[in-house]
Amino acid sequence: MIKDTQKRLVIDCHAFIGAGKTWAEPARDVDYQAEALFAHDEDAGIDRHCVMPPRNDTYAQPNRLVARMCEKYADKLTGFAAHSPQREAGQLRRMLLEEVKSMGLRGVRSDGHPTRELLDAALELNIPVMYYPGPGKW
Repeated sequence: MIKDTQKRLVIDCHAFIGAGKTWAEPARDVDYQAEALFAHDEDAGIDRHCVMPPRNDTYAQPNRLVARMCEKYADKLTGFAAHSPQREAGQLRRMLLEEVKSMGLRGVRSDGHPTRELLDAALELNIPVMYYPGPGKW
């Protein structure tokens, strides 16, 4: 039997950075700080966090903040953009191209049912799409 001596990474795949509203109902105002994520990493054995902005009306600025924090804490954070396929229709491909290719984000969280536009852009960029259909819908 070969003993595996390599440490396995533990990744928190669902964390938030920045100001906005909670995704859960009832929505409430939040302002998540990157440093707060790291407070218990050692005790919990967490090596990295996948982060995205909380819910917002528009996502250009919140996604930029996520990208800046991922650059600042490159050894601890992997960034996901967030977008509303309904409110940002017609802009998603352009926005995601910039966020992935220029800002280094690695996936997208869909705030609302994913549309063909969002899915086509994600396919073109070869990035994952995170979506929660809501209670009772799965």
